[in-house]
Amino acid sequence: MRKKSVLLVGVGLVLLLGLVGTVAALARSNSLADALRESLLVLPQRAQPMTLAEARETIETYAQKWQPEAEIALLCSWDHPEDSPSSGQDGRRRAWQAILLDSTPPGAELWISLVDGSIVEETEQPSAWDLVPLIGRLTLDSPEALTRTLAAKPDFASADGKGKGVHFALEHSPTGSLAITVRGAHDSLPAIVSVDATTGEVLAARFLTFNSGGILYSSDAGQTWNASNLTGIMVNAIAADPLTEHQAYAATTQDNQIAVYQTQDGGKTWSLTSSLPPAAGDWPFSLEAIAGPSQTTRLFVGTASGLWSWAGGREWSLVRGLPDGPKQWLAVVQSETAYRLFVSITAGKHRGLYASTDLSSWVKLADSIYRLSESFDQKTVLATDEQQAHRALLLSIDSETEIEIAEPVLHAAGDFKGAAPMILHSPPSGVGRSFRQAEKWTLSAPVASLAAAPDFPTSHVAIAGGFRTGIYRTTDAGQTWYQVLADPSSVLQGNDEIVGVTFLSPTTVIAVNGGEQIWQDF
Repeated sequence: MRKKSVLLVGVGLVLLLGLVGTVAALARSNSLADALRESLLVLPQRAQPMTLAEARETIETYAQKWQPEAEIALLCSWDHPEDSPSSGQDGRRRAWQAILLDSTPPGAELWISLVDGSIVEETEQPSAWDLVPLIGRLTLDSPEALTRTLAAKPDFASADGKGKGVHFALEHSPTGSLAITVRGAHDSLPAIVSVDATTGEVLAARFLTFNSGGILYSSDAGQTWNASNLTGIMVNAIAADPLTEHQAYAATTQDNQIAVYQTQDGGKTWSLTSSLPPAAGDWPFSLEAIAGPSQTTRLFVGTASGLWSWAGGREWSLVRGLPDGPKQWLAVVQSETAYRLFVSITAGKHRGLYASTDLSSWVKLADSIYRLSESFDQKTVLATDEQQAHRALLLSIDSETEIEIAEPVLHAAGDFKGAAPMILHSPPSGVGRSFRQAEKWTLSAPVASLAAAPDFPTSHVAIAGGFRTGIYRTTDAGQTWYQVLADPSSVLQGNDEIVGVTFLSPTTVIAVNGGEQIWQDF
């Protein structure tokens, strides 16, 4: 049997393995997660929720049939397809996940899924995780742990979305005793409370929030940078207003929903302008702004649930006509009187590139997954194929032209019909020039975003946002680059991933410093 020489602090293990609602968060890339999901499609009709102690007893009995010396190293509840936000409020859950350890060399792990009292799936694999057996007696069970949680933290509540309702996990406390972690929500944010399984003492109560991230702005075309008042918030996407100079929008993840902010002074100050409905989810993939026929700005947010639209003074509405699938990348081409919106659906049977000029009828242009980049004047969009690295489409208001590129492209900026657009290439190449001829790589640094100034043909100015490498600027159309800000967090605290850059005028530009999630006591 393994010696219990290392104590796993419960908060860390449960957060890693249980936050998204299933242990599939650890194994999202392997077949186990798919197998577990598929197995739930043929579950027994009769619901049989179990307490944590009951699930533990059932799994321990099963463990002895696998290996006589096997021990449970992970035990937590997870979402069942029929769960609701009220699930778990009695301390019982239908679905449980466990990892068993075999101490006999060379050692193995058995991942099992328990649903309605029956083992519905198991997968054996070599021991890969530094786990410690959960050995010890339970004085409390999950219903009592929930009662102790609510008595100590009355504002603890059930969660919605991933990890529906109240979930439970067994773990080690910092002192080595067993603890029951109760997982739910606090102020609509993911929260956990750890309860000693022997004494009933509440050991910790924490909720997940953002304490950094936000928007920087520059008033001199990217030479110097300042912090805006939009700080401590996860900003997912930004877009310039096509009708009003110095005006822009930011889509954020805030309070378990998507909130949109607006600036009217070139990014210096921001104010909340609207929030998307709960059906939109809590994670915006992308944000786009277009000039409508009546010369009003219309916003679009792409999410896993669909494409959402908003015009000032109205409620957000779901754009009809697009098939299911995550709307991950958006781009637009615009003229004085018309526009064409492009949407890239990146997963599912309907994945591909779609376009519309009226938001009611959509045309599928291609079946592959395309990244989308707008030219400096929004007259063309470069769509680069994720699956066929050397294939791209040049899109305009009324045409699509297939082109060949020498290297895979993540983003592009500049004049796509001209001689030297900048291209953001996947590492290690960095940023280079021209997609019509052989690329010349001029910036060897990991880069996460790229934007060209609206007067690019004359100023030749562009900005590259680094992936923990700072912010770079060019004044000669990408022939040479200069690092203008080495440490973005010295200006505005974040994770130093400049995930978005957008010009609002020839002299004003904004950039997103990505946010970091932390656990905070409550």
